[in-house]
Amino acid sequence: MKNKFLRAISTIVAAVAMTAGFAACGGNSQNGDKTTVYVWNYDGGVGHAWLDAVAARFEAANAETEYETGKKGVKIEIYNDKDSDWGSVLSSSPYSVFFLEGVQYNSYQSQNKFLDITDIVTEEIVGEGRSIEDKLNANTKASLKASGKYYVLPHYQSLNGVSYNKTFFDEKNLYFAKNESDYKSTNPSSPFYGFIKNAQCDKTCGPDGVFGNDDDGLPSSLEEFNRLLNAIIELTAKPFVWYGGGASYQTSFVNALWASLEGYEGAMANFILDSAGKETEIITGFGADGKPSGTEKVVIDENNYYKVYSQASRYYALETAQKIFTDGRYYHKNSLTDTNSHTDIQGLFLESMYSDTPIAMIFEGSYWQNEAKDSGEWDRVLRAHPEAKDLEIRFMPLPVQVSGSVKEGEGRAPTVVDALNSYAFINANVKIKHGEGVENAAKDFLKFCYTEESLKEFTLKSSVTKNLDYDLGEAAESLSYYAQSAYKIYKEGKVVTAISPEAVAIKNPAIFTLHPGGEFWKTTAAPGYNNPWTGFRNNVSAKDYFLGMAKDKAWADSLK
Repeated sequence: MKNKFLRAISTIVAAVAMTAGFAACGGNSQNGDKTTVYVWNYDGGVGHAWLDAVAARFEAANAETEYETGKKGVKIEIYNDKDSDWGSVLSSSPYSVFFLEGVQYNSYQSQNKFLDITDIVTEEIVGEGRSIEDKLNANTKASLKASGKYYVLPHYQSLNGVSYNKTFFDEKNLYFAKNESDYKSTNPSSPFYGFIKNAQCDKTCGPDGVFGNDDDGLPSSLEEFNRLLNAIIELTAKPFVWYGGGASYQTSFVNALWASLEGYEGAMANFILDSAGKETEIITGFGADGKPSGTEKVVIDENNYYKVYSQASRYYALETAQKIFTDGRYYHKNSLTDTNSHTDIQGLFLESMYSDTPIAMIFEGSYWQNEAKDSGEWDRVLRAHPEAKDLEIRFMPLPVQVSGSVKEGEGRAPTVVDALNSYAFINANVKIKHGEGVENAAKDFLKFCYTEESLKEFTLKSSVTKNLDYDLGEAAESLSYYAQSAYKIYKEGKVVTAISPEAVAIKNPAIFTLHPGGEFWKTTAAPGYNNPWTGFRNNVSAKDYFLGMAKDKAWADSLK
């Protein structure tokens, strides 16, 4: 009863917010001498500076365009919102263009909530020689057009993972040495065994196996990752902090670690039922010591895809997460409470560098630096600590193997995860609400947002990427250190996006998703949990959690 009541209140608040925002914009599209397009923007993460800029350029480019009889030019009216339940009032909404996250597009599409935008996606963009469709990768194209038409476009990518304080790492020499003669300690029992003794020492080639890249000296295996955590603790610092409201940030970390260990093809097999001929390692048994004792390598296809739930990469990600989530040495105490907001946690991470207990890393999406600036946390830290202007934070490539150290030429470019289901679309009711002229203007505006210039502008103003093919060129050098590191991973690595053209995945969206609200990590380990954080905090072991996720062919057949 309580949940139903809260949902009802949320829907009423959303409707009021929509109406109030719309009224503030001028009432309806018939007012004024310009065609008006109302735009709803989720204002978290990437903010709205990018949208203000693209809207101004679109208005200038169409100052003489007549979308409606008797009107010249167009006005883009933007409503920025973070909290409303847009989905429950979409059909009656006066807003035409939406930029959102958390969109289950197959569900809404089946209810005819989205406008068919196939024409603007497939037609060539003037001056570019290619269409929006040409900018989509093969799986995104197949997935978004599974019904034969396009209804949504990718909005922003939230790359799940870990951001690290490079300034702290540099000061404390927290990088692995290439040569034993450069080890800070040669005693294998020392927390500093294998780390460089000074900044002049050569570092290991890192997870990508290539010397001279930004990941040099960073942990290439879980073995090295664990040694790094212990070294940080020895320095009277905390390895991690994260926002403790719910379990989404913790789940995102497990997602990121799993994908990095598994690699792109094996990770995507969880959604498209195909590992592209690449083998994935499956755990077949555990020994008396509770550790994996048997494995097999299999190629995943539609007949055996249920085996992905037994991927070794899942187990080792869970094993690492269990240690971090349940041992207070590994995290700041504020990670266990929702008293502080997620932006408060971002500020805590930044400011900790100037405290007695520095925090080395944070679980966050790649949008967090932009979010910290929009919220004022970044400026607050700068006012208190002017030296923070030189603080260097970077997105961290995670380990790609379980033990040892990656050798030169044997590494792998980063595999990262985008899990927030962020899409842009046009409301199917636009013609009924506002007429054909506004529908055409809305389509032109959405297409304009996906020109090469607009895509570049989006990243330069938000520091976040989109799941399309575009290049910043030399302009990338104007990004912050952190944004540059995330952009390089977007360009050089591979991004696992949990979308699929397969009928079984479309039919079962809660299962075939990496969104924290889905069932990717659901286990039957008593009493049953949807996420590792809750399971581990209730004393479920990584082994039992993993075994509780196992599926069989009968389960897979039941989804059809």
